[in-house]
Amino acid sequence: MKILSTQRQKVLYTTIFATLLMAGISAYSSILSQQASIDGCKQHEMDVAVSIIQSSLQSEMNNAASKEPLINSQNLGCCAGAQFF
Repeated sequence: MKILSTQRQKVLYTTIFATLLMAGISAYSSILSQQASIDGCKQHEMDVAVSIIQSSLQSEMNNAASKEPLINSQNLGCCAGAQFF
């Protein structure tokens, strides 16, 4: 009877150990997966921010370029005939 009880305990302990080991591996895998997902979201947000900044700068450059002829023509009118050294 004692031997049977010892064998059951060994099986029980082995089962508990294997279950805990599998739970640990599963938890670690889940953590890595979530970290990769978070990093992907951060990269996506950075790409969106860069795109918005580039669009804004391009818009500002277009606005400045469209105003440049107007500014140059106004400067020529006030300085007609003046010579610069």
